[in-house]
Amino acid sequence: MSETTTLQPYSAEVAEIAARGAELQSQAEAFVIACDEDDLAAKTMLAEVRSMLKEADAKRKQVKEPYLRAGKEIDAAFRTAAAPWQAAESALVGKTGAYHKAKVEAEQAALRERERIERSRQLARNTVEAVGRLIDEEPEPSSLPAPVASTTSTVAGAVTMVAVRGFQIVDPEQIPREFWTIDRVKIGDVYRKGGDVPGCREDISYVPRTRRPS
Repeated sequence: MSETTTLQPYSAEVAEIAARGAELQSQAEAFVIACDEDDLAAKTMLAEVRSMLKEADAKRKQVKEPYLRAGKEIDAAFRTAAAPWQAAESALVGKTGAYHKAKVEAEQAALRERERIERSRQLARNTVEAVGRLIDEEPEPSSLPAPVASTTSTVAGAVTMVAVRGFQIVDPEQIPREFWTIDRVKIGDVYRKGGDVPGCREDISYVPRTRRPS
């Protein structure tokens, strides 16, 4: 063990588990199965390995439980303390976002109105200048400017309102297939229960399972 390694109450148990595991790893990697007796010996070793893995995991949980309990208590305390701050943040984000959206929409509506008035004035000028000539079509309205980020400086810091593109599904059947998600867990559950799913086929794999001798 290096000089920089800090000994823990569980260090000796961890070292013992690691040493036994390294021994079994060497044996398992060198093992050659050439007959039924070899196969029986390998499965016996596999059962021993899995039993040891369960014991090691149980020991890990036992050692870790006090730390987890303390961590959960810390998380709960800070989560409770942060709750009103998060509620305040949510309220302010919603209100500033709604105000900014209404402001942008009002500015765009005002721009459209100014353009409408200008088109009306231009139409009147054209009519006066060319009496008897019909105006086939009105000028195309200019496109609205894209929303830009606006920043407000406050004593607590700068707050920038940024347009974030989102989406609403209006016609699911029009969504391209590459945006669909295949639920592999759900499909696997169907096959484990003996069923079939269209577009899939059964794929058998063999996994050894062990149990403690009675």
